[in-house]
Amino acid sequence: MEIQRGGKRIGAGRKKGVAALEHEKARELLALKLFTEFGPIVDKAIEQAKNGDPEARKWLSDRAWGRPKDTMDMTIKPVFSLKALAQEREKVR
Repeated sequence: MEIQRGGKRIGAGRKKGVAALEHEKARELLALKLFTEFGPIVDKAIEQAKNGDPEARKWLSDRAWGRPKDTMDMTIKPVFSLKALAQEREKVR
């Protein structure tokens, strides 16, 4: 039997999905912890917001009403034409 030195080996390496399973367990643990601790966190943020902390106010409003859109619609359609307005003025004179 020949000894294999490097290269691809059958059954070697980390099994597929291991990292995803570990992350899922971590998310589940965090969700459980936040469920029990979220009340005091919000109470502290409200206290900080009342004391003038802008970051606490932003955090609370983002959680309560959602974050505002980052984009703005800049397409403005004019209600009237300046050229047409000038022509109307000339007719009146």
